Amino acid sequence: MTDEDKARIRAVKYAGKWWADQHTEEPTDEALRAAFASCVQPPRPELYPLIREAIPAETPPAAAAPLFAALAAYQAIGEASLTPSPRELHTLACHLELLPLAAAPGLHPELRAARDDAEEAWESLHIADNITSRNAAHGTARAAVNRARAVIRAINPHAARMDIADLPATAADVRAAARAYHAVTGTPEELSAIETGSSQVRVHCRSDIGHGRNITATLTAGISTPTGHIPAHPPIVETFARRSGCTDATANAREALHSLLRVDVPVDYVLDHRA
Repeated sequence: MTDEDKARIRAVKYAGKWWADQHTEEPTDEALRAAFASCVQPPRPELYPLIREAIPAETPPAAAAPLFAALAAYQAIGEASLTPSPRELHTLACHLELLPLAAAPGLHPELRAARDDAEEAWESLHIADNITSRNAAHGTARAAVNRARAVIRAINPHAARMDIADLPATAADVRAAARAYHAVTGTPEELSAIETGSSQVRVHCRSDIGHGRNITATLTAGISTPTGHIPAHPPIVETFARRSGCTDATANAREALHSLLRVDVPVDYVLDHRA
């Protein structure tokens, strides 16, 4: 092994530490020096170019697709709001633990405070054993959820509602989005399927019940697998007037959405026969 090979291996290890410490600023010489100052063996300045080269390759899912990490966290907010149980609050805390990778450095302190609040609420609910302590724990949980909601919106306002323009455009973008969206709650089988499946946009189409004058299209970018479609984000719902009464909902949706879908992956229009 050459000295250059050894240097690249060391650079990859330092790049891993960079992300493990949740750095999201530009890896300038000054930033690298500060990030590794506490290491037993800080890297020498001549290794900095190799570390900068290695950092993108080691990018974790939340940093590679920040919007989709925020979307997953915001969805966890909804679940914790409906049923503030220890399980939902623990899931929310796990999302908040990863979100500094998707956020500007200035938001990191508030994200960590929101994570601490969610963990405190989880613990309060877990140990509550009478009506008084349960009521107090639910109050703590509501406050934690509200704080988390505010900071997630500060990361990206579209975390509350995604637009068609936010759809990942390429196969690599869709896969990165799916990784980030399922990073906390994905099963090992789902995470494996994300790596081996095919990127696509799926559009479920249906006519409204009654006159059928309107078409509702539900869009999700995601990964097509032998066992089904793994979405990379919450569904986007678009409703529009029927363009032609001579064709079904999929043909109408294709005509209405064609100019809006700026993606370089297959688009699968699926007719919802339940309508």
